[in-house]
Amino acid sequence: MISVALLGFVKLFILAKVLGVEGFGYYIFFITIETYLVPLLTGGLLESVFRQYPILLGQGDRSGAEGLRNRAFATVFSIVLIELLLVFFVAFILLQIGESDWSLWLFVAAVHIAITTFYFMVLREIRSRLKSVEYSLAMFARGLIDVTVLLFFLDSIGILFYLILEVAVLALIFGFLLIRIPRLWNFGQSGSLQGMAHTGLALLGSSSVGTFAITGDRVLLGIGLSAQKFSSYAFNGIIFQGGMSFANVVHQYIQPLIMQAYGRDGCIDNIYYELHKWFRRLLVMGLIVSPLAWFVYAYIATGFYPEYQFGTVLFFCLFLAAIVHVGNAFGLILIAAGEFKILFLCQLSLTVFLLVFIGVGILLNFSLEYFAVTFLACRVLSLVVIVSNSRRLLKPQ
Repeated sequence: MISVALLGFVKLFILAKVLGVEGFGYYIFFITIETYLVPLLTGGLLESVFRQYPILLGQGDRSGAEGLRNRAFATVFSIVLIELLLVFFVAFILLQIGESDWSLWLFVAAVHIAITTFYFMVLREIRSRLKSVEYSLAMFARGLIDVTVLLFFLDSIGILFYLILEVAVLALIFGFLLIRIPRLWNFGQSGSLQGMAHTGLALLGSSSVGTFAITGDRVLLGIGLSAQKFSSYAFNGIIFQGGMSFANVVHQYIQPLIMQAYGRDGCIDNIYYELHKWFRRLLVMGLIVSPLAWFVYAYIATGFYPEYQFGTVLFFCLFLAAIVHVGNAFGLILIAAGEFKILFLCQLSLTVFLLVFIGVGILLNFSLEYFAVTFLACRVLSLVVIVSNSRRLLKPQ
């Protein structure tokens, strides 16, 4: 897990150098927007299926789980391919009217989003079966190939070229993982996906506003700030991206454990206390590591990246936000228990908080430190809201 997060961290540092200030800002903005578009492509279907899939495995219904998975895979492939054809048609029209640059960008972006959807689809399947070694190797392989490619093209890479390379890497790993999924053509006892629609839309709504609560600062600042200023914020945000990569690996490791455990006994109390134990350990580890991380980060930033603005307050706020982000795993309890309305309202309140305070800062031209403090406050508020609502579901002692 740690090696995967470190490779992601190194990749962003290299990108900040090879893409330049503006190119790095555009890349971070594109990847941020992509996190919204990937679940929207399938209307929340994958979110719903990969909630139910590990629960069915935990109940011992392997045939039903595999049938549900395979029918979902076939549906997602069909939906994404139809959407790609529509985008390609628009790109062709743009090409005919002389907008070749926009046509190429639209084409590459659409393919990148599509292959990212497929890649994370098979990754979620692997982790749902608790194949942690296979899952970690796939993530490690992607990170290692990304870094190797960046070092190989160190002096000649641009943002468009790198996105094309990413498509090739993701497609290669996706194809390898897909052929290793057992009984991929078993559609028996799968039932209908229609029952997944309501749950999928509920999860899509909560995950979309939840994503904005995590990445909304970059969306708003990418629109409202100059390229230079946004790139400096994004560069300082590498520490949050690195910390969030580690937190996401932790979430991805424990999510299927939670869902399968819930499928076995339907009790969330043990899940809550296990998550609480995980969070305390990671929080202590993060606070111990933070001074060393600041020293290393400050040395690299000031010594090798003078074109970016570096600030101690900015760094520590984003670093602490990454540590606190680990606590988002408590939201898995609400997902397991089917409390989608509560989860949606929690995430919506955080989104409104971030939207208001970041928006005011942009209008009044506040410093980057203000945005970092606001983002940290949003992450702390998220932890308090999610944990308190998760505790409400516990049985009275």
